[in-house]
Amino acid sequence: MRILKFFLVAIVIALVALIACFPSLRSYAVWLVTQPNQGQSQCFGSVKSGRLAYGIHLPFSGENFRAYSFPGWLIGRANAHTKVRDIVLATYQALSTSHPDLKFTFGEISWPWGGKLWPHVTHRNGEAVDFFVPVIDKRSGKSDFFPSSLFNKLGYNFEFDAKGRSSVYDIDFAGLAVFLHELRKQAAIAGAPVQLVIFAPELQQFLFRTSEGADLSSILRFSRKRSWVRHDEHIHVVFDLPCKRG
Repeated sequence: MRILKFFLVAIVIALVALIACFPSLRSYAVWLVTQPNQGQSQCFGSVKSGRLAYGIHLPFSGENFRAYSFPGWLIGRANAHTKVRDIVLATYQALSTSHPDLKFTFGEISWPWGGKLWPHVTHRNGEAVDFFVPVIDKRSGKSDFFPSSLFNKLGYNFEFDAKGRSSVYDIDFAGLAVFLHELRKQAAIAGAPVQLVIFAPELQQFLFRTSEGADLSSILRFSRKRSWVRHDEHIHVVFDLPCKRG
């Protein structure tokens, strides 16, 4: 019993120390206590220079999806505008019926209050979401959740070759096309259309060559420029919301 009490006290002390030492954790702890979500979120400014009021996190996992990292999700790096959260969940729900074999992984979104989300240049106001690409496990030939871990910087340092292949996992371009179609549909229904999709330019051709993705280039806006990071392992999606100034 003494040992158990000792470990419990040690855990509490460690958590308090972490919150005290890291501003982001401290801010999140304060937010959890003083700023519970009060309905519809409000975004301000842009994805590059904005903030978010009453952001809400996506569930860590569901029938066909999960977050990229439990620690990252837990400390608040996967919060979105309410409408964006609803769009993403509606997309996953629809795909669980139409394509029950597919598995999806979402990445970083925003702090509950928005602002700088290091090391991202954007992700400041809850309008932008990172979605890791659907993958096929070569060993089983089946769809699998994205292999994110501490060893590949929570998935963001995973590398595919110029054709979307790796030693164990290949990008499921058809699955990605299906996902984007459903995401576009749900975003339109919600009145927050997809404004931009960032995906590695050299890989876009393989997406558009699939029967499922043949029309994507004409109905969605894809960035043709190289970003400061490659965006081969994830796509960056920006939704069009009525954000206030400031």
